Amino acid sequence: MRTENSQLPKGCLSLADFLTRTPDGWFRTRKRDYLIQGKTVSEDTPVYNTLEDARYVARAGADVVLKGSLGEEWVTSPEKVARTYTRPDGSPLRPADFAPQDCWIPLRTAPAVDCYACRIPPEYRVAVPTLRGSLLLANREGIPHGDGDHLVCAAGPDGGPDLSDVWVVNGLQFAANYTSNSV
Repeated sequence: MRTENSQLPKGCLSLADFLTRTPDGWFRTRKRDYLIQGKTVSEDTPVYNTLEDARYVARAGADVVLKGSLGEEWVTSPEKVARTYTRPDGSPLRPADFAPQDCWIPLRTAPAVDCYACRIPPEYRVAVPTLRGSLLLANREGIPHGDGDHLVCAAGPDGGPDLSDVWVVNGLQFAANYTSNSV
């Protein structure tokens, strides 16, 4: 999704503009081993991510709502959840794990998933478009960010960052969820 600068919240850079200005650049990272929660929903359900001021609608029978370690919620596809999370014992997720609907279940990260990250210094506010059509606000006012939020994405087929699906990780939470050095 492309976001025109005129559609950005006041004081925010577009992702493309930020990436041309950043001195830090992308580095390889990997998810750490930690637990979050997930659920499917029995009816279309609004979801609000308090960290990045993003609103979603989880579609009944088609989406998974995830709840991060700071209570933030977001929506993603069951296929992505199956690629990036497991059952708490490390075994693969099964469709039956999400029955009954509307109940939170524990999910463990799949630490072997290689990613890229890029730190956003706290003086920059960046609007990051999601695959679902909403905007995540990095370094959002009123939310503590430490030394700045991070952009994170999977490795693409060429081995570099896959900028088609970028997400934001709160700067105070990044080290708990991802390795901070290149892998």
